[in-house]
Amino acid sequence: MLLVLLAADPSTGSLPSWYTSNRIHAHTRLTISKYCREDSGGLWACDPIFDHAGAAFAALKVPVYVRHTHTGRDGPWWPSTTDPPESWHPLVQATNRSLPNEFLAEAATAGVKVIAYHYMKTSNFYAKAQPSWTNQWPNGSVIMWPRGPGMSACERAWQDTFIAQVVQLAQMGFEAFYFDEYPAEIGGDWSPACRARFRATYGEEMPTAHTEVTEKQGTHPLAADRRILAMMSNVTEEYFERLAAAVERARPSSAALVSVFRVPVADNGLYETTRLMRPTNVVAKSEDHIPLNIKPPPSTDTFDDDVMKAFGLALVRDAATDAVAGLSRPAHIWLPALNRSQDATCASTTCVAYGAIANPDHHEKDVPNHKLYDETYALAANLSAAWTRFEPLVPLAYASVLFSESARNQHMPADAPSAWAHVLFPSLGAWHALVRARRPAKLLVDYQLLEWPAARLVALHPSLITPPQAALTQEARLAIAAYVAAGGQLVEASDDPGWGSAAARVALEASLLAAVDAASAEPPRARLLGAEDSAAHLVAYTSGREGLLLFVLNNFTGCFGGSTAPAPAPLSGLSIEFRLPPTAFPERAMDAITGTKLRLDPQSAAAAPGASVWRVPLPPIAMAAAVTIDIRTELGPLSLAPKADAGE
Repeated sequence: MLLVLLAADPSTGSLPSWYTSNRIHAHTRLTISKYCREDSGGLWACDPIFDHAGAAFAALKVPVYVRHTHTGRDGPWWPSTTDPPESWHPLVQATNRSLPNEFLAEAATAGVKVIAYHYMKTSNFYAKAQPSWTNQWPNGSVIMWPRGPGMSACERAWQDTFIAQVVQLAQMGFEAFYFDEYPAEIGGDWSPACRARFRATYGEEMPTAHTEVTEKQGTHPLAADRRILAMMSNVTEEYFERLAAAVERARPSSAALVSVFRVPVADNGLYETTRLMRPTNVVAKSEDHIPLNIKPPPSTDTFDDDVMKAFGLALVRDAATDAVAGLSRPAHIWLPALNRSQDATCASTTCVAYGAIANPDHHEKDVPNHKLYDETYALAANLSAAWTRFEPLVPLAYASVLFSESARNQHMPADAPSAWAHVLFPSLGAWHALVRARRPAKLLVDYQLLEWPAARLVALHPSLITPPQAALTQEARLAIAAYVAAGGQLVEASDDPGWGSAAARVALEASLLAAVDAASAEPPRARLLGAEDSAAHLVAYTSGREGLLLFVLNNFTGCFGGSTAPAPAPLSGLSIEFRLPPTAFPERAMDAITGTKLRLDPQSAAAAPGASVWRVPLPPIAMAAAVTIDIRTELGPLSLAPKADAGE
């Protein structure tokens, strides 16, 4: 699982307006090692794309792009005032250039924004200068990463060193930061600082039993003692909180931090990662393939790829939701290795529909690559305009699903089958049922359940599906009891073994949906009709000012980098049905993607007493539709968003 963080203006709690108003950002690297070189006379020169990336992206109508200010093996790309000169990149030592300042100035001239990718995991210089600061195996050897020796997040002096660099970037004028990789070694770190922390916490020496896990990042430890994994999770949470607070102090006009973590793999069982999104200045960063990395027990069936991608996108959206207005801070989703225009547009649209910022990758050698990306950034302008016009938008759901990492982690990683049987299969099964029934859905996470007032939980999640309560922690059960006492509608999913079988799952999902229908006070506010055998998705949002934004997505299973899958057949015969209070009326329906005006058909009042029900017939949909519906009442625009309780 991967996760992303964004720091907000501390006075308003808002993210930079350019971040939220532009829903597709470009991603590239432009490393010094590949695009700059020193000649035999000691003079440095860089390729034109390195010095003029902003102009190249502006030619593609890209509003925001990500580029490196530190790649990993190199030192600071500017004359850092908090690092010794011998730690600076050799280009900086020879020229005294401040490359980040140059990036900002060039981007401003080109009319684009630039996000600083400042790599936080490795440092060749400090690993040699301060070897005790490195990630270490139990035998004291350094844990290596592809970009060099890992640095220990337990070591406060290393945290201070990295944070001081980021503060300098904020003082230069950067408003957004991209922190790739998770700072703490997730499977365990036996550095002196980590050993000391464990000893202080538990009153004993840090156990050394572990297994070795080999993945594309290299070979890393997986501690046998769950306490070590929990400690590393806490270290990461504290580090990001310090980092976000430091940036706010350095640039209070509103700064954004984008960071990466192993979210949202449903069964990672190592971290309670959604807690990292608690601060209002934090958003999540992920990658489109990450949610597919689940490993259900042998002889059981997994869930459809499109449903799991939707789960991942919804998790990083809904875990970054505030309790007052229910507004979600948009996550940042990297889309690597795209080589077909249809995949770039489809993958980007899917991210935007589920409330995220799409971040398609651009290889430096062919920026701007009009053939691949012209359609994507034309689409970006249309989708961004719809979001901006309707902001603030609140996800609309017929029912919510509790995704409890604490319940899962009571079993993980030692007993994954039990975690799946009692927590994951019921929770993911409920999500699968709602998505396949084309009913808009949301997720609720542990910290929200435990920390939000019960009245706010009911306002934002009036109908809630949970795994069996016996599988939850005692604290979670008490919070659910308070939720029910406050008027929440609870449906408890069973841990029937049939959830592990795709065939048996059909009946379990039907039974669960019937229970949700019986418990709900009213039918869905929005639903998708027609083409029941398709993999169409409906994602819905309400606005406190304007009305509704409803996304209909065609099957996006094949939309990813390197895909050779043919485009799905267009969806036809679809219509959206939506319900309003009896005094509210839709004035106009449009598809924001195509600019097409859509028909509004009133439905019989007798069939829906106490409501105004309308249908929007949809033309054939090749990839997606983004339907905007303007709503009016006699008192002005209707607010369908949950309202804050008095006194909160």
